[in-house]
Amino acid sequence: MMIWTRQQHLPDEEPNEHNADAYAAPQLLAGASEDGQYIYDAVYVASAGCFLLTALKLNTEWGFIEQERRCKPATRQALLAETALLEHDPEHWLAQSGKNE
Repeated sequence: MMIWTRQQHLPDEEPNEHNADAYAAPQLLAGASEDGQYIYDAVYVASAGCFLLTALKLNTEWGFIEQERRCKPATRQALLAETALLEHDPEHWLAQSGKNE
């Protein structure tokens, strides 16, 4: 099982007019695998009405990006579900290019 370090500044409720400032944070969720090979972050894009989750697979020897995937979950719950899937099996999640993009 992969160990992840994560930070979360995600408000408890779905985005609305009362918590718009909290959702404007530059990084709502972020995580990295213990070996540094996988990283992700998430922001809320108010103009599009969705989240943007970006995940990268890094070549830890040479420091370049081997693989990247972005998805746009529509809800907070969907974002958390995508993040859980990503952390469970990052290779599989990254390979699903085109889903929710």
